[in-house]
Amino acid sequence: MRWTKYITMTGFHYENHGTGIFAKYITTFIDTAPIFVQQPDDIQLARLLFQPKYGSHVYKIQVAVNFLGWIVYYSGPHFGTEADNTIFEDTMYEHPMRSWEFWCGDGIYNSCYGVLTRYILQAGQVFTRMQVAVNAWIGHYRQRVEHVMHTIKAHNMWRMPFRGSYPILQACLHLTIHMSAAKIKHAWADEAFHKYPGFHTGPWPRAP
Repeated sequence: MRWTKYITMTGFHYENHGTGIFAKYITTFIDTAPIFVQQPDDIQLARLLFQPKYGSHVYKIQVAVNFLGWIVYYSGPHFGTEADNTIFEDTMYEHPMRSWEFWCGDGIYNSCYGVLTRYILQAGQVFTRMQVAVNAWIGHYRQRVEHVMHTIKAHNMWRMPFRGSYPILQACLHLTIHMSAAKIKHAWADEAFHKYPGFHTGPWPRAP
């Protein structure tokens, strides 16, 4: 159910670059999203799935996309109570990174090796203009993973809490994410992700 090999084919696409501070070395944007499920009968499982942030029982999926909006990695489902940075660290063996490579995530990933995050405001601190600008730049490019999450979860299957078994949930997620990847990469008419510009500015070579 993993896309471990998929990242080697699209993460280093020669146009997978942004501009400014994103012109080199950053290849991928990472985030998680909740998949709502019916409360299980098993009490221990229910505790592992109940996430107060959503007030419901959820599994999490972890998805990474590149600058072109293409899905390059997926893992899950993970327990709803697992923190995003813990999920990333527990799955690092599935997405090895080059020595010069960085991914980008939101603030919770600030403890993860190789992940750049926005500046986090500390007590009594005021952001500098440079920090505000960097955060805005990161937010601009990070919207792409948010858009992709929306595409994945827009399927009618996920509009209500999932009521099937865990193996069926795995299969449905796998199918949905693969179909979403095809929809985005091949620029079907109702998608805007193919409009994301690509640049050839980084350290990996242009395709022959």
